Amino acid sequence: MYEKEEKMLKSYFQDAEASAADVSDDALEVAIQKGIRKGRHSKRSRVRYRGMALLAGALAVVILLVLSGSLQQTERMASGPYPPLKGHDFGEDITLNTANKHGMIQPVGKSETKGDYTITVDGILVGSQQLKVLYTLENRSDRKAIIRETKLTDLVGSELPVGTHYEGSNELEPGVHHLESNSIFSDAHSIPDQLSVQFRVARDSANARAGIPTEDEELLSIDLTLDMNTYRKYIRTIPLNKVIEIQGQKMTMREVVFSPAGIALKGNIDAGNTMKVSGLWEGYLESVKDGKTTRLTSTLGWGPGEDGEVTYFFSSNALDQPDSITLKAGGLYAVDPAKMSVVVDTEKRVVLNSPDNKMKFGQYTRKKEGHTLTLEYEEEEKMNYGSVQYDEEFIDGEGNKHKLDDSSRGVRSTTSSNSDTGWSKTTEYLYLIPKEYPQPLTFTLTSYPGVIEKDIEVPIPYNLNR
Repeated sequence: MYEKEEKMLKSYFQDAEASAADVSDDALEVAIQKGIRKGRHSKRSRVRYRGMALLAGALAVVILLVLSGSLQQTERMASGPYPPLKGHDFGEDITLNTANKHGMIQPVGKSETKGDYTITVDGILVGSQQLKVLYTLENRSDRKAIIRETKLTDLVGSELPVGTHYEGSNELEPGVHHLESNSIFSDAHSIPDQLSVQFRVARDSANARAGIPTEDEELLSIDLTLDMNTYRKYIRTIPLNKVIEIQGQKMTMREVVFSPAGIALKGNIDAGNTMKVSGLWEGYLESVKDGKTTRLTSTLGWGPGEDGEVTYFFSSNALDQPDSITLKAGGLYAVDPAKMSVVVDTEKRVVLNSPDNKMKFGQYTRKKEGHTLTLEYEEEEKMNYGSVQYDEEFIDGEGNKHKLDDSSRGVRSTTSSNSDTGWSKTTEYLYLIPKEYPQPLTFTLTSYPGVIEKDIEVPIPYNLNR
């Protein structure tokens, strides 16, 4: 441990001004320990070295005084510029608890009221491609409120190209609720310094729960100015270029990006794979500090796209400076590409073909605002062999191509578990433009449950202080 600390202290003397923001408590500890060690040596040598001992002790005090200003500045930097955000219970959320402890959640405190609803944006947390909005909804009506939609726009109202993931319940009783919305930006779009966050809030109804516009909903919009100059100091990209290969199927972990809002891991699926590989199975990051292991999970991600790029967004405690971080996984999601389609006859209400014949017909409803096809897939919970995802384009029985109805979200899914049976069921909702389609309909899959297993470990190098 002391070898590392002495290098840090030596770095300070070599370039005090340049490293003022990098000096840590370890450097101060080294200076003090040096004085103590020299003091002990002089005591053993009695009178002859007493003067040197006093000089060494004085040197330690001088170093303390000289470094105190820059150390205090460094401590403020390491702890972030903001006071801890109060009022929100982050529960087991590692990222938010760590960021709040280190003063990285920017306070906002801006509100808007319309009708029976008041929304207050309490704080924001920015990372690489990520924006977490922490807000409070006050529902003064006599019915549940539904946050039908949350989106980000520029200051003139044009929607920003992001995907949004919601946290917490979407059916909110009368009263005050502390909530969170996560947005992720693609690599091609940076997070602007100024933007607006819009919330569409409606009274509870079947349409509102399905994401369909209602007449009584309210649009509440709050302008935000992000402290990007601070957040950019804590965003760091580290190349990995680690190839993972299982049974001839390859995936390259290209780079990792550390930020206050989480850890982004980016990779590429090899174009020469003979199977349809869609990413890591049971992937997570293992963080170890002082012998304690913390599991950092991933709940958001992109891809794989046509170019094979994938991005995983993991929770993070990197601001705590753990001793090590390691990517771990149980294998790769992989399926025979020749089987990546689902053929459905909506008139006969039956699934004619699917990769493993586990896909079952749910229902097909026709409404003037759109047709909805539901399909169900069941598997044992312990298997968790991947998600079902559809391409936006499908083919009817005469070979004509159609696109899913984006105005109704295209595709969405829900998953429920049964603790008694140990099985989970995923229900896919495919929204179609209302018209008559020649049967059967063929939907192309971009992802489907299937795994090739092998333990994967990739050490993640990092140092957020550099």
